[in-house]
Amino acid sequence: MCIWDTATARVRQVLKGHHDAVSAIALHSAKGIAVSGSYDRCVAIWDLSAEKPMLILKGHADGIIAVTIGPDGTKALSASSDGDVILWDIECGRILRRWDAHRRGITFLSTLPNWQTVLTGSMDGTIKIWDLATGSCLQTLRSHLDGVSAGAVAPSGDYVLSGGSDGTLRL
Repeated sequence: MCIWDTATARVRQVLKGHHDAVSAIALHSAKGIAVSGSYDRCVAIWDLSAEKPMLILKGHADGIIAVTIGPDGTKALSASSDGDVILWDIECGRILRRWDAHRRGITFLSTLPNWQTVLTGSMDGTIKIWDLATGSCLQTLRSHLDGVSAGAVAPSGDYVLSGGSDGTLRL
């Protein structure tokens, strides 16, 4: 991974720690940390002032597709092509919760602003809304004729926009 200086368009620092392509990155600028996911099936926790990861987290059976960091910088979520979502304690590297979210690979992961609700989309054609505290599925949304390939949650958390392998966007 590279840390870029946007004013000079130069690389400030190169971070090495994954053994395959980096596929997802999340930043927590106030804490100076980042979380990355890779096709090497690992999640790395980075102190942005160091060149090596603070922690390498293993728990997925397939490549990581998406990561996000909680607002307090102590927890992270990762989603994988294996259909699993993992909630991590990134201070000690412990799995807090794991759930089999989808029958096929996850394509997007997002949280509502309160960081109590998680949305996942999958090539199984569904978007699922999860309670982060319990890991239970609150709702399953079905609309695409094929897989859900992308998704974004409105900043208010009131709606989600999804893109599908069927060539459509759904709101």
